[in-house]
Amino acid sequence: MSKWRVLIGFLVAPGLPALLVYLTVLFLGNDAWSSSFVPVVLAIIAYVYAWALGIPAYILLRRKGVDRFAVYLALGALIGLSQAYVLSFGYFAGILVIPAYFLLRRKGTNFTVFPVAATFIGLTVFYVLYWVWYSYSGRMPDLKAGLEPALIAITYAATSTAAFWLIAVRETKAEKAAG
Repeated sequence: MSKWRVLIGFLVAPGLPALLVYLTVLFLGNDAWSSSFVPVVLAIIAYVYAWALGIPAYILLRRKGVDRFAVYLALGALIGLSQAYVLSFGYFAGILVIPAYFLLRRKGTNFTVFPVAATFIGLTVFYVLYWVWYSYSGRMPDLKAGLEPALIAITYAATSTAAFWLIAVRETKAEKAAG
């Protein structure tokens, strides 16, 4: 496995599904300018997550010697699910997490994993409060509205991960013959 293939994989794979979305929308008859907004936003989010979560995940899998397609695909889908989770509820979690983090830092508590753990705890607390609020108000949350972005994010991330695996991880015939 070449380091160049890995670099190309991290540069190309996150944007590939956005390019496919753009070409599909363009093929359906929309003009190029109006068709580009959603794919550009998707690509920006994908690159942030690929570099923030994908690189550490890849390093971990390489250290463990894992190169199976199914493992990469499942991990990519989990990263996509985390995208949907954070983007759906993350802006509210800051209200819960950021003051708590700075309060604990002021008191001398030094947690290295605290921001990450607190974010997920904050998101979970927010989601539970959100669910309780709507169940007592007589209106349940629209699960379909919450599932659609999650399915889009999971599909996008899994497609990007599949492209990354094909570019960077899969052994070529020459590599199999050599080693």
